[in-house]
Amino acid sequence: GADPNIVGTTLRLNNGLTIIGVAPKEFTGIFLGLSADLIVLPSSASMDPERLARRDYREFTLMGRLKPGVSKKQAAAEIRTLEQNLAAEYPQTEKNRVPVLTRAMTLPPDAIKDAEIISAVLIALVLLVVIVACANAGSLLLALAVKRRQETLIKTAVGATRGRVIREFLGESLLLCAVGGGGGFVIAQLVLEKLSDFSTLLPLFGTIRIAGKLQPDPTVIAFSALLVIVASVATGLPSALYASSVNLSAGLSGEIAIGGRRKGVIRNTLVAVQVAICTLVLAGFGLCLRSVEKLRHVDPGFSARNVIGALVFDIEHDKHPGEQEQQIFRSLRAAVSQISGVESASLVDGIPFFGGFNRKPVESPGASKTLGVPSAVVDENYFATLGIPVFSGRVFNSADRKGAPDAVIVNRKLAETLWPNQDPIGKTIRAGKPPEQGIVVGVVADGKYNDLDEAPQPFMYYALSQHDQMQIQIIARTKGDPRLWQEPLIRAERTVGMQVPVPPFTMGDLLYINMLVPLLTLWVVGALSLLGVLLAITGLFGAVAYSVGERKRELGIRAALGALPADLLTMVVRELAATAGAGIGAGILIAAAATVLVRSQLFGIQPVEWVVLIPVLLGMAALTALVSCLAARPWIYGDPLEAVRHT
Repeated sequence: GADPNIVGTTLRLNNGLTIIGVAPKEFTGIFLGLSADLIVLPSSASMDPERLARRDYREFTLMGRLKPGVSKKQAAAEIRTLEQNLAAEYPQTEKNRVPVLTRAMTLPPDAIKDAEIISAVLIALVLLVVIVACANAGSLLLALAVKRRQETLIKTAVGATRGRVIREFLGESLLLCAVGGGGGFVIAQLVLEKLSDFSTLLPLFGTIRIAGKLQPDPTVIAFSALLVIVASVATGLPSALYASSVNLSAGLSGEIAIGGRRKGVIRNTLVAVQVAICTLVLAGFGLCLRSVEKLRHVDPGFSARNVIGALVFDIEHDKHPGEQEQQIFRSLRAAVSQISGVESASLVDGIPFFGGFNRKPVESPGASKTLGVPSAVVDENYFATLGIPVFSGRVFNSADRKGAPDAVIVNRKLAETLWPNQDPIGKTIRAGKPPEQGIVVGVVADGKYNDLDEAPQPFMYYALSQHDQMQIQIIARTKGDPRLWQEPLIRAERTVGMQVPVPPFTMGDLLYINMLVPLLTLWVVGALSLLGVLLAITGLFGAVAYSVGERKRELGIRAALGALPADLLTMVVRELAATAGAGIGAGILIAAAATVLVRSQLFGIQPVEWVVLIPVLLGMAALTALVSCLAARPWIYGDPLEAVRHT
């Protein structure tokens, strides 16, 4: 590495490439997390020249730097003018398209909106967990304020004002939150350092390097500092108000109650807040879990079980004319088909969830506008290999050869769109630019092509025997776990001179990658929910234990008069039920309202998901009852005489 003479060296990547420059070490690419080791021209990246020449091919992001003195508004106006000119010149592909000018970011433009929504939800969850932590610490400080009531009374007696008492308690809470915030910041720095540059193994992509240079900027640091200040006020204010409101004469004469109604209200409010937020975050986790489970059970329109696939590159592409290259591909299919345990094999350009579909403008009968329809090029074994049902007509066969009219297979959605209530078999379809005529020979089931949560969309298939491809994928159905056939598949590719750029993948891998974002969201929400629940349990346990401990004299007297421990325990739980019930009810209502706001980002979620809310309600009720029993048990099952004697 670090060869100073590397410029001008030829690199073997598909075809030969010449290194013309070296980027700075700090430059990892324009998109967050994806570290680019090589930067090449589209024409050098083994991309189909036909696709690059199409006006409707939109896989690139246009980036530019504004000239000095040119505003974003001026640039947007000029781009709109250019787009209007393109729409007038190319109405089929540019009509009704609106350019959007955004500030350059480290996210793909089409991912910004989803990233903003997910970030907002995660920030909201983090803030909810912070509120639980504040309520927890607030309960602790409130208990300490009760213990220090004599100290506060003495300070007030010697001239301390109420404002000074409040400032003292708030200063203590600020110190507590500052220490916690500082510790959290150090931990965050260590975690971000680990996440800023690491490698991971992903199906299909192989080992990729994730490099994001994640580090807090001044905005994040300022927000964190502000959050610490707000948290310190929220944490210390209840205890400060309680301590500063003690009546001096009543306190010195011994007439002040140990607990007091005011303190009880504050403590119950803090408990209710913790329970409500715990209920809310659990409901959020339940919604994410239900959405993921529904995605898992979506019918993709094919059988992904026991299917393995691989990218196929002809390393001698320049030396092989079209027909010769297609013969090499067919030889590969024959070699794979002969592998023991392989039931069927197919060549295809355009696997579901793999991307790279060729979108063609299709003329709609009786209408002036065209319909953009994605398409794939497949061989005659494709539908049998993936188990895609054929509703009518036939699949491709030996009659579909070059020189014959293009054979086209459409899915049911496209058939219903172009020929409603008609038999599409034998119909003429005009697609492409310029339009090329094809004959519909079959109708197959609808499927999922890019995302599991997508709505049914039109799709069509062309015969590989009539359309040469410079790169292709091969898929095979095996008799068992397809991963066991990875090495035999690689050997079969190499026997016919093919390059193996990445390890073979399974259709299960593609489905997993498609669900990666929902799964990551589920894991993060689950981790935050678990943290919130643990904090709430800790706070609830402490509040109940402290409350029962204050009443140990009362409980001892009741026990001495004949009350059974079970009766006392029932009394304590019943008294807590009102507070916990209010918190659970508030959490359920807020969760139901929030579901309406976030359901657009979750798959298959109803406006009110009782399947999630009812188990959360029952679970929280059981959890609060259990925690209350565990916290109160040591005080209730003790010796009542000892409780009365030492109170």
